Amino acid sequence: MAISIIKHNYPLRYVEHEGYRDLHNFLHSDAKPISRNTAKVDVLKIYSKEKEKLKHALESIPSRICLTSDLWSSLTTDGYMTLTAHYVDGSWDLQKRILNFRHTPSPHNGSILAEKVTSLLKERVFEKKIFTITLDNASYNDGLVGVVKDHLSLADSLLCDGEFFHVHCGAHILNLIIQEGLKVIDEAVKNVRESVKYVRGTQGRKKKFAKCIAQLSLKSDDVARVRNKLKLLFEEYVCLSPMVSTTGSSCGVGACDADIGDIPESQGFDIFESQHYGEGTKKSQLDIYLEETSLSRVKHPNLDVLHFWKENLVCYR
Repeated sequence: MAISIIKHNYPLRYVEHEGYRDLHNFLHSDAKPISRNTAKVDVLKIYSKEKEKLKHALESIPSRICLTSDLWSSLTTDGYMTLTAHYVDGSWDLQKRILNFRHTPSPHNGSILAEKVTSLLKERVFEKKIFTITLDNASYNDGLVGVVKDHLSLADSLLCDGEFFHVHCGAHILNLIIQEGLKVIDEAVKNVRESVKYVRGTQGRKKKFAKCIAQLSLKSDDVARVRNKLKLLFEEYVCLSPMVSTTGSSCGVGACDADIGDIPESQGFDIFESQHYGEGTKKSQLDIYLEETSLSRVKHPNLDVLHFWKENLVCYR
């Protein structure tokens, strides 16, 4: 029963519901009902057991562990903090496990959050395997990273003295960029939302709007005409822009015949090649790695990167 409560997020008082107890009596007349307190004890026993299993699993993995953390607010504005571990196990499978989901009341400053993270790392006993921690760009995370980094540096467990310890969340950065971009069309979006809200206000408006759609429905040739116009505008932009190479481009506008640069394309390529791949150029290990033959996505549509690394481990030591 405890497993069902955990799996389906049932309340503990579920075991005291009349229908539940009637079902158990029907299945076995001698079944003894349990209370919510007993169910709570059983759930905590399972939690402790799984916690120990995860602890041993993280201690036995040969790879480093990358952490991600974030703050989350419930509908009742209660703050919660999550800490997740990401790692590659002995079978070269990418794994992730939630280490902590804890109620975190205000204030949310770096020192308080760092104390919670460090206490958890001490409890899990895998401090020496930490590689990175990924966080969003909230100001309090700078203080968190500083405290956790200093704590881990005491044991000299961070690679490159923790230079790569803090990773900024790309998804959060992308979201900020998009939000800034949406501000340009904020007024238009607001008008569209208000229009939709007005139309959906009553059934009469919905029916009238449906009639308008039937009268003003776009035909397929209208869509094609707009698409072709946009294509011509893009091709014109490619031809006129000095920042875009015209190699391989073909458009039907006269501007394509214009001489964009003073240097011929072949000579420009020779200059680029000599600057980046000349005899005197010192190549880094990264450059040498990137020059290796890449795998075709067409020939390897289901490529498993971790499996590839496993088979070619000697090449990348």
